[in-house]
Amino acid sequence: MNYFEINDIRNAYQYLKEYTSLRDSIYSIEKNKTIQELSTKYETEKKEIQIKELAQQKQISELNSKRKNTLIYSILGGILALAAIAYFSFTRFREKKANELLTNQLEEAQRRIEIEQKATESELKALKSQMNPHFMFNALNSIQEQFMYGDKTLANEQMGNFTYLTRQILTVSGKKKINLATEVEILTKYLELEKMRFTEGFDYTISLGENIDEDYHQIPPMLIQPFVENSVKHGLLHKAGEKRLSIQFVLDDAEENLICVVEDNGVGRAKSAEIKSKQVQQHESFSTSATAERLKLLSRNTTIKDFVVYEDKPEGTKVTLVIPL
Repeated sequence: MNYFEINDIRNAYQYLKEYTSLRDSIYSIEKNKTIQELSTKYETEKKEIQIKELAQQKQISELNSKRKNTLIYSILGGILALAAIAYFSFTRFREKKANELLTNQLEEAQRRIEIEQKATESELKALKSQMNPHFMFNALNSIQEQFMYGDKTLANEQMGNFTYLTRQILTVSGKKKINLATEVEILTKYLELEKMRFTEGFDYTISLGENIDEDYHQIPPMLIQPFVENSVKHGLLHKAGEKRLSIQFVLDDAEENLICVVEDNGVGRAKSAEIKSKQVQQHESFSTSATAERLKLLSRNTTIKDFVVYEDKPEGTKVTLVIPL
């Protein structure tokens, strides 16, 4: 009902007042709702902004931390690189100095070895130059005895053998080493020369070990002959009956030395010394002592004390020579 149209002012005013109050109430509710929604939206956006700020701060913090770590690692890497460069530089410098010192030591050692080698070669040449005339003198004495007291025809044969043997000795005398085959040939010719002096039987053998190559293995010339000569002249010459001489060559286990064994069934060293003491002219065995000295000079093995070893047997003498290869 429209109170205003029926001119009911009182009721119209009352309803207008109620309408106004209701409208204000609805507006206030909507306003509060809108304010609340806006407030909620603001708080939400504020929280989102805070979250974003926190995320940005965290990201900035992580970036700063990474930058600090990178800087620290870079510094550490630089320090390690400098330390490595310094270490390698020092090591290289030390190695260079050590190499220079070693080179100087090697040069000094080489000069010393060359000097010692020249001295050794001089001593060997001196010994050998004395041994060759000594052997020739003894051989000529034997031939002279044959001419004076024996068969002149046999003496002439001996002279031919001596000439051949002398030519061989002169051929090898200038050499530092000869192969074992040549040494065996010289020994054979010498023993054939001596064999003519004996009226009774005289036999000799020369044998080589299975692992010896007589054309490959080499020794200094005229090493064995003085000991063979001693066996013949001082051991077998004064013995009655059968006379035997053996010469054996073998390699040691390490194949660094050639072992030569000269063995006879003569009167032995004691009896030979007794016979020599009764002779008017006594002869000192220079060749054998010179050979022992040559063997010492040739060897670089300081553990070997005796290069020539004598062994008295019940019958005869055994001599063992250690010849460095």
